[in-house]
Amino acid sequence: MINEKELTNFYKPLIDEAEKYCFYLLTKNYDAKIGLKLSRLLTYKGEEHPYEYPIPVISIKGLLNFEFFVDKVVVTARIKLANFDKLNLDLFKKYDTKFFGYKEYNYFFCDVFDDEDKINTAINKLKELDEKILGIQIYLKKDNLEYDLINIIKLIKKDNLFYLNEDDQL
Repeated sequence: MINEKELTNFYKPLIDEAEKYCFYLLTKNYDAKIGLKLSRLLTYKGEEHPYEYPIPVISIKGLLNFEFFVDKVVVTARIKLANFDKLNLDLFKKYDTKFFGYKEYNYFFCDVFDDEDKINTAINKLKELDEKILGIQIYLKKDNLEYDLINIIKLIKKDNLFYLNEDDQL
């Protein structure tokens, strides 16, 4: 059984890090809010990693979440499938990115960005499954995080295609 000291030792660095970046985003005039969010499944590099513990999250109102893990930060947002064609996928090639259908969590991964046929096949499959909304997850390494946080916000804000529902936010 894990004790309170071990929990504190685990969470304090994550929460301190998230608070630091939340303050940084506030100084850059972003509507940022910090809190804890319980999530149950993370798919990373094609493997599912179930977890059942709260994670520190920074929400940028109406736009995206930054979820802080021990070894990475995961950005989450939504886009309407109807708007996906307007998206410049080349902008996301720099990052480990995946899109998924919200209804059934049908995943396709960033490696499809190099093959137009794979992208079209995945989009058609999602349409067949009657998906209307896609989720995006972008995995950030923790080095150079200040730059990446701002860059991702600008990327997600570009063309006003992405959003968060109120139930996604803190």
